Parts: sequence; C-alpha cells; structure tokens
Amino acid sequence: MALSVTISDKNYTISEFLSLNEEDMPKWAISSQQFLKEWFAGGTEFKQLTSGSTGKAKAIFIDKIQMEISAKNTIAALKIPKNANVLHCISAEYIGGKMMWVRAILSEWNVHLIKPKGLLPEMKLWSHYDFAAMVPLQIKKTLAEENGQSIMNRFEKVIIGGAAVSESLIGTLQGIKATCFSTFGMTETVSHIALRQLNGEKKSSSFRVIGDNQISINAKGCLMIKGGVTHDEWLETNDLVKIKKSGFEWIGRYDLVVNTGGIKVSLEEAESTLKINISAENHNFFFWKESDEELGEKLIGISDSKIFINYLKENHKELSKKLPKYHFPIRWYLVNEIIYTQSEKIDRIQTANHLLDQFNF
Repeated sequence: MALSVTISDKNYTISEFLSLNEEDMPKWAISSQQFLKEWFAGGTEFKQLTSGSTGKAKAIFIDKIQMEISAKNTIAALKIPKNANVLHCISAEYIGGKMMWVRAILSEWNVHLIKPKGLLPEMKLWSHYDFAAMVPLQIKKTLAEENGQSIMNRFEKVIIGGAAVSESLIGTLQGIKATCFSTFGMTETVSHIALRQLNGEKKSSSFRVIGDNQISINAKGCLMIKGGVTHDEWLETNDLVKIKKSGFEWIGRYDLVVNTGGIKVSLEEAESTLKINISAENHNFFFWKESDEELGEKLIGISDSKIFINYLKENHKELSKKLPKYHFPIRWYLVNEIIYTQSEKIDRIQTANHLLDQFNF
C-alpha cells in the first residue's frame, strides 16, 4: 500500500494530493504540499529556520540523507509498522512537520492531515492511530476538554516535542493509554536524537539515545552529539546534561544560567522546581536575569498575571524554605503578555523588553 493523505473525510493518493490546486485545499495544508513537491521532485537540500527561542532564528540547510537517517531512527526506536495510520498535526513549516512526512514516505503511512492548532478535534475518521507527533500545548488543551482523554486514548504512541513538557502535564499523562515520549533534539540534529518515556511501565527520568547517535559532554558540561544526522561530526549544544548509563538527564540551557553570588542556577531547572512546589493552577511565568552590584547577576521572575505574583508574594517565605538557595526570585515583573516564538517556545528576550510593574518581595 502506498502513502496516502486524508484531509477531512477525503482520501488522496500522494500523486492526487500533489496535483491539487492551492485554492482546492485548506491554507494550512499548503506547506505540506510544497515540501512533498520539493521532495518528490528530487530535492536534496532543504532550508529550515531554527526555533529562535533564545536568540534570533537563523536559516540552515539540511540534506535528504540526514532526514532519512533521522526518520529511520525514530521508526526503529518506536517500532512503528509499515502502512500505519498516523495523525499529522504539526505545520510542515517546522522541522517536526517535515520529518513526519519523511517518516510517512519511508514507511508508506496512511496520513490523516489536520489543521495544526492548540486543540485536537474529535477526529471521527479513524478509531485508532498508531502514531502522532504533538507539541505540549496540543495535549494540554485536548486533555482539558471533557472528551480529551478518550481522544488521546485512540493513539498507540505519541512523541511530544517543540517545548519542554511540564511536570503537571506528565502527571496528567499517567491517566491515558497512549504511550507518550518527550523528545530531545533541535533543528540542527534534524529533529530528535533521544526519547524519554513519560508514562507506562517503562517511564523514565532519562532520555534514551536512539539510532547511531553518540553523546558526550564538553568542558562546560554541555551535551555533544555525533551521528548520521550530524554527518558524523561532533555537534556542540548549549544544553547542560548529566550523562547516565541509559542516556542522559537534561538540566537546562547553558545560555540560560544566572551566576548569582558565585552560584550558577539554571533558569529552566529553577522554574521546574518552583512549579513542583506551588499549588496555583495555570501559572504563566518564566525566569530571567538582570545585573546586580552585589551578586553580579540575580534571578528575576516574569509573569503576565498580577494575581499569580500576589500569590507568590504572600507565600514567598514558605516557598523560599523549600527551594535551594537563590532559586526563588525576590524581584518579579508584570508584563501584558508573554511572547512566544512561532514554534510556541517562550521568547524570553522579547518578553523581557516589555516589562511593566516591578514587585520586590
């Protein structure tokens, strides 16, 4: 059986999908058609923008061989069968969306293509999906719906990438049948090079490296990656990790570290620690840093909710006792909104440029 594409309730062969006029398909499907046209026309190199979550997004070029290696790694690691029924719900403008198509091409999947948005629809097409790739926001919003759990239970395996998976979401995933995996990777590694199972009997706190990828750490404690997806050359990342026998544990990004009073604190690790110790739901915040005459740098908090900041102010003494030293900001800023990149990661720099009220605890 050859690769097929279904949009709404209409099924197309790949040649039929490629021959559709743009006015005859939803606008959100055009990026998929454009990528597939380029692929089947013999394209060997594809331009892709990096996420731009900690700096300006840049264009890089990825070749077809790298993409095929990455796709085969995922298919083998997750044992996804040929002719599988899969859901495609990520824009092909991003590497995650492109790689879903490469996997589908290699394994001749039946692809249900839907609009990439925060909330998954009820999906009346198939009762069972072998595989899907989603971002955390899609799963969070879907599970918040009355029928959300029944929707997620229709999947066999789901990979979650594009942004960090919160501890609260991981907790929610324990109640669904689908086996869920957090991915580790970046545009430069052509999607993920490691998987971490989030629920089920083999749930783990560590990422397991897949395929032919090798890992090491440099003098800064940052992860280094080598494999077919990097042309067998070592790629240095800005990700602080702890190497484990089974793979590695992710700590945070090296460029998201504040050196406060000689103590280095990972912003992302500190954020996770606070989230574990607060009872407020739907908190929307992140940590950043600013210069300090005495400490050199200090940790600050930024939120778009004054109610949340007031909650922290009322409970900061109790929270400070539960957290490691310098892990709780005593200065918080309010913003009108938290700005996100196109790949739905917090744009810390842009948001920090629009600070409003200041609160000192």
